[in-house]
Amino acid sequence: MQNEIRIVYQHYVPESLIADLQSIEVDRVLNAKIEIKKVDQTRYSNFTGLEISDVIIYIQQHQTEILATGLLLPAAYDLVKTAIIEMWSRLSKLTNKQLRDAGKEVKEPKQITLHLKDKEREVEICFQGDVSTELANRIVDESFKFISSDKAKKAFANPDNIEEQKAKPKIRLLYNKETKSWEPENFGEYRRKMAEYDDLIRKKLSS
Repeated sequence: MQNEIRIVYQHYVPESLIADLQSIEVDRVLNAKIEIKKVDQTRYSNFTGLEISDVIIYIQQHQTEILATGLLLPAAYDLVKTAIIEMWSRLSKLTNKQLRDAGKEVKEPKQITLHLKDKEREVEICFQGDVSTELANRIVDESFKFISSDKAKKAFANPDNIEEQKAKPKIRLLYNKETKSWEPENFGEYRRKMAEYDDLIRKKLSS
């Protein structure tokens, strides 16, 4: 079965940026069919609420290789890294005026989200904020090291890191600027806070 790549980008993102991604032939190396869609909406729902994503890249593999090698082949691994680094650094160079003129509210930081899915699990990686090419290179490289290391396996083994209501186990990685490391988002903490909030509401209603 052929792998799949889907790219969803906001209407204010320059089409040349997306065209550059096509030009490096990630789909050919990954043996994947590629779908590209431009949208005119600024918010996507996730477990924690509303978030901004300027570009979302979905890579669906029908093998079980993501946590073994990062991606199917070293060549594909390098191509996807190169694409994200280039897109992120170019997105960072867009000024607030350029974004406003193109119809984007600029309160939220710029963000590229990468979804990697294989036959058994999912990893979502959020590249957020403004970066130089050099910094993007380091941060993106560290994210790929994480998903092909024992850290990823340990992250999936912790129920707090698993987003609920998904067909397969999913973790979401966020970059901690203070520690300069990738960390799985703690969904368990959100669930506990929500349970405490619901319990408080019930007690108030019954009093």
